Amino acid sequence: MNRADSSKLIACVLPKGKSRAVLDALKRDKGIVSANVNYARGTPRRTRRAFRTTLSYEECEILQVVVPAERQAELFEFIHEQAEIDRPRGGLMVQMELAAASMFRLPDLPEEE
Repeated sequence: MNRADSSKLIACVLPKGKSRAVLDALKRDKGIVSANVNYARGTPRRTRRAFRTTLSYEECEILQVVVPAERQAELFEFIHEQAEIDRPRGGLMVQMELAAASMFRLPDLPEEE
């Protein structure tokens, strides 16, 4: 593993089912093959407090991508566009510094059918 000291973390909270298309675009168009997707639940921002019950929670996906610092602006804009963050209920994005990151790559595997 190589050490990448000048990396940034781009994290997105996306509607359920959105991260797969973003991951595919990152791989196809930008050569990014390492990312994490986690799943969570939360209430929509505009839900009135009186209606927030366990039944009103929505599933969402948390996409995290570690990117080289020199490509952070390009990749942030690309992910923003692919994830359609600027649309209503599109989610949210943040970018932050990382003290250090380890770069690793999975072997090339044949596409699943």
